[in-house]
Amino acid sequence: MSQNRRGAVVELLARYHTVCEVGVGRRPEVAAALAARDRSVTATDVHDRETPAGVRFVRDDVVEASRRDDPGDHYRADAIYGLNLPTELHRPTLAVARRVDADCLFTTLGGDPPAVATHPITLDGGETLYVARGPETDGTISTGDADGVTDTDGTDQADDTDDRQDREPVESRAPVDEHDPDSERT
Repeated sequence: MSQNRRGAVVELLARYHTVCEVGVGRRPEVAAALAARDRSVTATDVHDRETPAGVRFVRDDVVEASRRDDPGDHYRADAIYGLNLPTELHRPTLAVARRVDADCLFTTLGGDPPAVATHPITLDGGETLYVARGPETDGTISTGDADGVTDTDGTDQADDTDDRQDREPVESRAPVDEHDPDSERT
């Protein structure tokens, strides 16, 4: 991720006081930049990783966390995000975010489409950030052009409607069968 793109992601995520990065890998620059802005930052990964000062690290698997009744305190944040998040982690990350009532935002690997319903926004530098759960989907934060964030459809995010009111709790949804095209998608 280029410095310009990284800066745009940091600007948007800095609106949150506490964040958790899923799958931090070997590139903790965004987590470090958020910590430098006095945000409470936790990073997770399935492998032990070095993280910069101010970034708490917890070794955990978000797929396993999505299956637990309590995903873990390290996920209790205002927002859970992933950078270059592999497609197979989109659903588990969103499930954990729902369980702890956090916003869920991510970028994808290359041209991979998101595996969950999202609201894509284009940040300065051309990075597309997918909001699976959060203010860009319910209109509570208007990010408009002044903040360097524009909807990919060119509309003002403040005009979007709140779809959280119409969502069923995760526990009451039917499980998704990946091989059944009629199975409910979340």
